Amino acid sequence: MERRGIVAAYDEYTCPNTYPFTFLLADAIIAPTQSILASRIIVNQAPSVTRGKDQFLRTLYMGSASLILAGDVGGTKTLLALYNSKGGRVALHTTKRFDSKAYPSLQKIVEEFLIGEGVSVAAACFGVPGPVSDGTVRTTNLPWRLSEREISAQLSIPRVKLVNDLVATAACLPYLGSLDAITLHPGAAIREQHILCVVAPGTGLGQAVLYRDTTRTVLLGSEGGHADFAPRNSQEIQLLQYLLEKFNRVSIERLLSGPGIYNIYSFLRDTKFAEERAELAHEIEIGDPGAAIAKAASSGKDPLAMEAIQLFARILGSHA
Repeated sequence: MERRGIVAAYDEYTCPNTYPFTFLLADAIIAPTQSILASRIIVNQAPSVTRGKDQFLRTLYMGSASLILAGDVGGTKTLLALYNSKGGRVALHTTKRFDSKAYPSLQKIVEEFLIGEGVSVAAACFGVPGPVSDGTVRTTNLPWRLSEREISAQLSIPRVKLVNDLVATAACLPYLGSLDAITLHPGAAIREQHILCVVAPGTGLGQAVLYRDTTRTVLLGSEGGHADFAPRNSQEIQLLQYLLEKFNRVSIERLLSGPGIYNIYSFLRDTKFAEERAELAHEIEIGDPGAAIAKAASSGKDPLAMEAIQLFARILGSHA
C-alpha cells in the first residue's frame, strides 16, 4: 500500500516564535492560525501572498479601504481577527481569543469584539464546525444555529459568509511555503500532488480535501470524523471494547480529539498500564483533561500520559 507524504505542525506552546498553530495533520502542508483566518475571506480569487513574522498580507479584489472580520469558530475556542484592506492588500490588524462555551451565540462574541475595538466592518467570514447549507449551519460541539442573514442583520455587517472550518483551512494550503511544515513521512513521489488532505483533531475531528489541476481548485468538506474507529492490533481492540462500554458507538472522533486523549488515557489507567499521579488526576479534575495530559506527557516524567499521547499519535498516523 502506498504511503503518501505526511507533515505536521505544533501548537503555540511548542512554537513560541511563530504564529500560533492549529494542530493539523495534512498530506502536503500545514497552516498557521492567522493564515487560516485570512483564507476565510476569499474562495474563488487567486491571491498572491507576502508574509512576515508580524503580518500576513494577501491580495484581494477590494477597491477602497475597509475592515474585514475573519473568524475561526471551534467547540472550545473562537478566534477573531480584524484585517485592514486598502489598495488591494490586506494586513492583519488584531486578533483575540474567546471561550466559545461561555457565550450563547457567535453574535454575542462578535458584538463584544467589535465594541471593544470600537469599529465596524465591511465584510465578515467565519469558518464554522459543521456542514453549511444555504448559508446556515447547526454547529457540532456547540448548541448554536448560525445564519448568514441573521448575523448580517443583527450586527449590521453588509456581507457575511459561513464556510465549513476545515474547508476554509484547506483553501489556504496552496499559499503556504516549506517553512510552514514539518515532514513526518516523505512518502513516494510517484504522482503529482493534486490532492491535499487536512485532518484536524480539536474538540472534534475535522477533515477536508483540496483537489487542484491546471484549470481549477475544488474544496470538499467532510464529516469523516464520525466514521467508525477501526482497530489494528490487540491493544486497539481492547481500547474499542473499553469505549463500547461507555458509548453506544465509537467513532474515530472519540479518539482523535481533545476529549479523545482523555478517553485513551482513561483506558490505559483503568487497564493498569501505569499508576496515575495524584497531581495529574487533580489537574484533570479541575481543568481541561486533554491539555493536562499533553502537558504532563511533554514533561517526560509521566509514563501514563506519555503512552496516552504515543497511542493517540499512532492512531492519528494510521487514520491519516
